[in-house]
Amino acid sequence: RFPKDITFFRSKSDILLSPSAPAPSKNDLKPLPPPPHLFYITIQKDNPTSPISTSRPDIILHSGPEKASTVLSLAKFHSVTQATDITLCPPAPKSTSANFSRTSFSLPIQTGRSGSGLEVHSPTKDRPTFKFEVLTPSGGVFTTEKYSFCHTLPRTQEKERFEWKYTSGPFVRTVESTTESGGLKLIRSSTGDVVAVYAGLGPSSRASNPSRVMGMFRFLTGEGMAGLEGEFEALAIMSILAIVERNRRIIKEHKQ
Repeated sequence: RFPKDITFFRSKSDILLSPSAPAPSKNDLKPLPPPPHLFYITIQKDNPTSPISTSRPDIILHSGPEKASTVLSLAKFHSVTQATDITLCPPAPKSTSANFSRTSFSLPIQTGRSGSGLEVHSPTKDRPTFKFEVLTPSGGVFTTEKYSFCHTLPRTQEKERFEWKYTSGPFVRTVESTTESGGLKLIRSSTGDVVAVYAGLGPSSRASNPSRVMGMFRFLTGEGMAGLEGEFEALAIMSILAIVERNRRIIKEHKQ
């Protein structure tokens, strides 16, 4: 499970995910130590001038704080449509190595009946499988107003739509003298509830942001989150990372 309040940190070109530190209290004798990093996120180095398209994912969410940890999810950018393919990986068997390349997964195989009328059970029918969703931008002629993706609820098997929208609302946190207001909110289309929010700190110097905080994310609580957990949390985190990383690359390209 992911923490409800999350802080993203830059680590060279990659990202570290940690629980957000509690707000300081006047009664604290000394500053509290920062929470440990829980998840490592690999960011593929972009090379917009290269004519060769790479098949490597642009974003990899690992299951632990190290780059060698198993993979939870992948994101691959489309260069033409501006959509992003998000893959949710099944958990690796406990007996396997943490090396993702050595982990074996199988697609689901339906059970059936043999010629003798006996039901045939596949040994792989109960294995978890990869799941795929697409993050799609939409909006005006020159700007993107929202990003949407779908998620199938595990209990009811109903497919619901979720949308990231820009907001100027009061999502404010102070991090080492840096204040950020507004950001993006994730809306559950079926109910209209806001289920998560994100505020990015944007570019900053090491002097003003020595911890290299990139942004802050929060899962909201309440009835709007009913049935949303596990895979949805991974989708929400991967979708906002995809939005932020795409925007970073666009800004970088325009500066060159």
